[in-house]
Amino acid sequence: MKKLASGFFQAILSVVIGFGLTAAVQFSVKERWIPSYSIVILSVVNFTANVFTLRKVRGWGIFYTLGWLAGAFLFNEVGLFETLDIIFNIIAPICILFTRFALWVKDSSRKVYSRR
Repeated sequence: MKKLASGFFQAILSVVIGFGLTAAVQFSVKERWIPSYSIVILSVVNFTANVFTLRKVRGWGIFYTLGWLAGAFLFNEVGLFETLDIIFNIIAPICILFTRFALWVKDSSRKVYSRR
């Protein structure tokens, strides 16, 4: 239960920090303090970091991906996403979940047939 509470705290903290950083970057672009392509660069960096995290923590990767997807929908509803963000943070996790499910089915069927 302690790990679940810690994970939940990390999720909340990540969402709060994500909102803050996204709002700060969008405000900075709007005020022309930084160039508009900065949003694209930060989107690519964010996506890459998420993928590397998924590769490192295979044990809770599905739950992480579901949380990633839920957070992405939340960010999209608030209007903090550009088109590239939607591709990276909504479509990509759906593809990852589909791939993980397909691999799980393949693994499960292999185990069932190897027992016979």
